[in-house]
Amino acid sequence: MGYIKKRILIADDEASIRNSLARLASTIQGYDITAVETGVEVVNLTNSKIFDLILLDIFMPEMNGLEALGKIRAGGMNTKTPVIMVSAHSQLRMVEEAAKLGADDFMVKPFKNQMLLEKVYRYVNANVERKWNNLKPEQEKFLRMSVNTLDILFRSAKEGVALPLGQAHDLSEHLIEVVDKGGVYDILDAIRNHDNHTFTHSLRMGVYMTLFAKSTGRFVGENRINLTMAGLLHDIGKAKITLDIVSKPHSLEPHEEKMMKEHVELGMETLKANPRVQEPTMKICWNHHERLDGSGYPRGLGKEELDIYSRMGAIVEMFSELAEKKGKSTRHAHYEALGTIRNTPEWYDLDLLKYFEATLYQNHAPGQL
Repeated sequence: MGYIKKRILIADDEASIRNSLARLASTIQGYDITAVETGVEVVNLTNSKIFDLILLDIFMPEMNGLEALGKIRAGGMNTKTPVIMVSAHSQLRMVEEAAKLGADDFMVKPFKNQMLLEKVYRYVNANVERKWNNLKPEQEKFLRMSVNTLDILFRSAKEGVALPLGQAHDLSEHLIEVVDKGGVYDILDAIRNHDNHTFTHSLRMGVYMTLFAKSTGRFVGENRINLTMAGLLHDIGKAKITLDIVSKPHSLEPHEEKMMKEHVELGMETLKANPRVQEPTMKICWNHHERLDGSGYPRGLGKEELDIYSRMGAIVEMFSELAEKKGKSTRHAHYEALGTIRNTPEWYDLDLLKYFEATLYQNHAPGQL
C-alpha cells in the first residue's frame, strides 16, 4: 500500500484568507486542499467525504462555523476529524462554545505561518496515530513514546535549551527491545502515512541504525544504544529550520537548498552545547552527508577521514531517504534503495553495506524484500 494523500478542508468567507490558508497548507506534503466560503458547503462536503483536518472560520454567511461544527460532530463521516476553529476575535465565550461542540483547537487571525504549519502537522496525523491502537501493546507504547520524546528533543533544540538526553537514552533502549522482538516492519508500516517528516525520518534512522549496529557484531550493550541514539538525533539541526522548507514536497529552490544544508552545522552547535552527547552521535550528525570521494558536505571529507560511525551513518541516511519515497511498497522501495547505494561505490563503503543488506533480509517478513 502506497502513501495516501491527506485531505484538508478550509472554510473562510474571505477569499484572501481562504487562499492564503490553502497556499500555506499545500506547502507541506502536497496535501489535497478543498477551500469553501460557507458553513452550508462545509456540512455538505463533510457528509460525503472524509477529511484529515478541517480549518473552520467562525463568522461565515448562511451558517456560521459553530453551527457547522455542531452538525459535523452530530453525525456523518467526520465526527472524529480534528477541527481547528479560526476567528479574528478571541472572545472567551466563543472559545468555550467551540470546545463544547468538539473543536480541537482555536486560532486567532492574523497568525504566524510557522504556528499554522505546526498545528496542521500535529492534527493531520491524528487518524494515522489512532490506528496505532491496533498494534501490539509494546509497539503502540513505543510509537507514542517516540512522538512525545522526539517532539521534546526537537523543541529543546529549537529553543536552545539542554537536550533531555536521559529521555533519548530511554527511547533508544525501548527501540532496541521492540526491534529485537521482531517488530521492525510493524513499526515502519505504522508510520508510513505519518506526515511529520522530521519525526518519521528520525525514527527510521533509529530503527535502521539499531539493525546495522547489531549486524556488524561490533556494537553491543551501551555501544548499540549510542548508535541507536545517533540515528534518532542525527538531524537535530532541522529543528532550527522553518517547516515550509523542511517539509516542502517538491524540489527546493537553490536558496532553500542552501538553508537546508545548514542543518548539519546547526545540529553540531546544538550537540556541542550538550557535553553528555556521545561520540557516535557527534560523528553521525557531522558526517552523514559526507562521501568517500570527498564530494559530500559540509566539509568534503574523504574516506581516510571518515570513521565507521560516519560511514554507517551515510549509508543509513541515503537508504532511509530513498526508501521513504511516497507511493512505493516497502519491498520495492528497499530493493531500489539498496541498488542505488550499491551502484555508487565511490560514495559508500560497500563492505559495510553487506552487513546492512543482510540484516534487512533477516528482519523482513517473507516476500517483503
